[in-house]
Amino acid sequence: MTEKFTLRDILVYTLLGLVFLFFTYLYFPFEIISMLIDSKDYSDLTVLLLIPFSYLLGHLLMSFDDLIFNVILLRFFPKDNPLKNRCWIFYNFLFFGYRNIGIRNKEEIKHETFLKTCDKLISENKYEKAEYYQVMSDLFKGVFLIVFISIIIDVFYWQFDLWKFLLIILIWYRAKMFSAYYVRMIKRNI
Repeated sequence: MTEKFTLRDILVYTLLGLVFLFFTYLYFPFEIISMLIDSKDYSDLTVLLLIPFSYLLGHLLMSFDDLIFNVILLRFFPKDNPLKNRCWIFYNFLFFGYRNIGIRNKEEIKHETFLKTCDKLISENKYEKAEYYQVMSDLFKGVFLIVFISIIIDVFYWQFDLWKFLLIILIWYRAKMFSAYYVRMIKRNI
């Protein structure tokens, strides 16, 4: 296994699974504590199973992210921005402003050109730095999704946690910065 795949697996998928488990604990603390108490006699096995479980959970979360943002919400993403009203601008800013596709569209980079440039950089072994930014962007996009779902659940139950709103703003910003770094590195080679 190469170093970059290990980095992606640990930083993105396993860490996302652990973040999801943390947010699950916020909603079901008694159930999680009782599971931990029941498994205290098997602590080695619990820790051993926690890592692959978190890894698989992280993959499921990123699949859910792809389904929501690359299939469902993308249908409502105006590619030519025919409607310059504030609702569309806010919608694009909130859901695509921190993603590669939103930044590529803002920079007016065509999808095919972007992919061909990525393929060229990969074949020339010049993609490693850009890939790091892509990995970090994926991590923050996944955490954004988890916190966003948590906020939706809170709204459904008429709860308000200021720390989640502050956290989602910071996470959105970091995801945008890493996506922007990634797109700029590829754009320099177009």
